[in-house]
Amino acid sequence: MRGDVFFGRNSNDQGIADFMFTVDGGLAPIVNRPVQSFERLLERKGLSTLSAAFEILAENGLLPPPGTPSTFFAPTDAAFEALPPGLLDAALADPFFLADIVGYHGVPGAFTQPQLIDAGFLGSFTGSPLGFTEGSLLVNGVEASPAIRTPDGYVSIIDEVLLPPEPEAFFVSGNMRGTTEVPDPGDTTAYGEAFFNYTILGDTHLMCVFAWNTGGFVAGVTPNALHIHEGAAGVAGPVVWNSGATADDFFENEPFKEWAVDVCAEIDPTVAQNIIADPEGFYANIHSSSFPGGMAREQLVVDPGFNPFSPAYHANPMTGSKEVGGGDLDSHGWLTLTVPTTDTGEWCFRAEAYKGDAITGAHVHSGVAGVDGPVVINFAVGSDAEIEAGDARFAVHDTFAFAGSPQQIMYGCVAVDPTVASDIAAAPGDFYANIHSEAFPAGMIRAQVGAGEVAMTTILAELSGEEEVSVPGEGFGFAALEVFEGEGTIVWFIDAEPIGQPTAAHVHTGALGVEGPVFLDLGVTPDTFFEPGFAPGLWFGSGLVEGIDPGIITEIVGTPGDEYVNVHNEEFPGGVMRGQTFDPNAGPPEGLMGRSTPPSRGDWGHTK
Repeated sequence: MRGDVFFGRNSNDQGIADFMFTVDGGLAPIVNRPVQSFERLLERKGLSTLSAAFEILAENGLLPPPGTPSTFFAPTDAAFEALPPGLLDAALADPFFLADIVGYHGVPGAFTQPQLIDAGFLGSFTGSPLGFTEGSLLVNGVEASPAIRTPDGYVSIIDEVLLPPEPEAFFVSGNMRGTTEVPDPGDTTAYGEAFFNYTILGDTHLMCVFAWNTGGFVAGVTPNALHIHEGAAGVAGPVVWNSGATADDFFENEPFKEWAVDVCAEIDPTVAQNIIADPEGFYANIHSSSFPGGMAREQLVVDPGFNPFSPAYHANPMTGSKEVGGGDLDSHGWLTLTVPTTDTGEWCFRAEAYKGDAITGAHVHSGVAGVDGPVVINFAVGSDAEIEAGDARFAVHDTFAFAGSPQQIMYGCVAVDPTVASDIAAAPGDFYANIHSEAFPAGMIRAQVGAGEVAMTTILAELSGEEEVSVPGEGFGFAALEVFEGEGTIVWFIDAEPIGQPTAAHVHTGALGVEGPVFLDLGVTPDTFFEPGFAPGLWFGSGLVEGIDPGIITEIVGTPGDEYVNVHNEEFPGGVMRGQTFDPNAGPPEGLMGRSTPPSRGDWGHTK
């Protein structure tokens, strides 16, 4: 899923610096009012439970980055004590459950109380909607105290814990593009997704949407509407839900070359039930001034989870060693191909490459392993290439556009010759995908095409400085090992914070609390880890280990918990943090939280 929490999406400059909502309901200048830090507020009598909750979230990296604009509603101790028996203890014992509860009490962006009332509904940090009504200020029907200004926004005190509503249904409109628009074609530069969440909040039925799209971005044309229409693929139909989004609600989703929007609006309950009954009988589309009839559209499907679109084909792992003439042995990546819901003769692709130089192209070729062959699908990508009209929509950029990032991402849709599509369906292994770069024009990394999802085993480890045995380390982190047993290959990802730059990482044999010898060196080099910059001491790294002894592969996959991942740096040469491995399908070792995917830092535990 490409849609995560985007902080500041609701930022609004109106009145933030000049006025504050007062007890009597008026606007008062705040130039002389004291600005209190959020930490000082938590020290106030009656907020000790919330303070403890924030400490737990901070320890586990589940808070937004410092300085994130926010408007927060702080429950008192009495409010937490009034929760159903056992609920508070369960939340304090599970940081991710706790993040769901605490994150639901805030919205990204600094809003005065009149602005909240005027908005009516806003998405919380967890994505679930909060409703605002008059009566001083009521949030989900609970009275909030007058706002207290903080350096990053506003805080109000409430006497009830707000529990996130259980969504009634999720829908997604994926691979939205201009070629699906009728009767007139849409924007040929458009590509994106829209994720919908239908929730009942009290007596109000809400549809919330997060959507992103590349359409019009390079030309500087901002989208100005998003709707759900009734109509099958290839049919233009009436609007049945209007998000209410205008050009002012769409924002530049930097560093991605795309627009994004995150809004909620009421929906007729009958319409909602009709969509639930037949989602593919409805479609989402985005409009712009250049394409008033529709910039990009796609039918709705029920969203069953994190990856609503299982790929038709994959090429994973892509490595330099598979290139016939020799590729980049330090680089690795993957590519997936999806046949979109609306058949326009296109396939949609997503690909990533790590530690390579500037990408100049990506293709599918005809050819078995070890043999070079002709290009049969051209994805028309290139680093920093502009999105242009043509037979492909594409974008390539460094992840988050942070300096030194080793990751490049590509996505879009291309027309595929029907004969080629038929040949790949009949024998996918007779084709391969590869990515080219300036240093490796003949091919940087490659892999044979396979049908469906790639066969691999994922092993995880939650890292903590407290787990180090001889000398306590510091910080916390997460490691994921993608094990390709048939190839003797492991692709790994590690994030760690707040620490000095990692200099080594290994898999060791040893139970919890026991030091053991190095079992597998993950091959960290000086440029493996990079510091994105939005949180001091936060490091991301990824690497590839090939030619692993089958016995080592068998033990890592077969006996998780008997090994641990250990990260080292100059300050802690014996280990700055470590964590036992575990199989996410079987559950984590006792005492660990067991998140199934690395969290996106600073988003209350939810991934993008």
